[in-house]
Amino acid sequence: MRSHQSIALVGLLALAVSLIASVWIRSHTTRLTSLRNPIVSNSTLALSGLQRSLAGVRGWMVLEDSAFKTERAFAWDSEIIRRPGESGSPRRGNDGKRRRRARRQGRKTARGVA
Repeated sequence: MRSHQSIALVGLLALAVSLIASVWIRSHTTRLTSLRNPIVSNSTLALSGLQRSLAGVRGWMVLEDSAFKTERAFAWDSEIIRRPGESGSPRRGNDGKRRRRARRQGRKTARGVA
């Protein structure tokens, strides 16, 4: 009877460890996707802007129409070069680290450590 209880205990421990591991993996996966999704979105937008700009250059070279020049300039302004404050700022995900670092630096200077 005692051996059956120990086998059941080992099974319950394995089940608990696997449950904790799956919750940990899910939380880290969610965090990773929330951090990386804006990066992928912005790089995809920049790539499509580059392709649009190159299409404008090719059209201008072949047809010598100035409308293609304005299309190329619009692609650079709206899709390739992002303005500060638009979606996908480069500081995402690092704000907490910056605050902690600033707090540590403040403690060091308060103690007289440079």
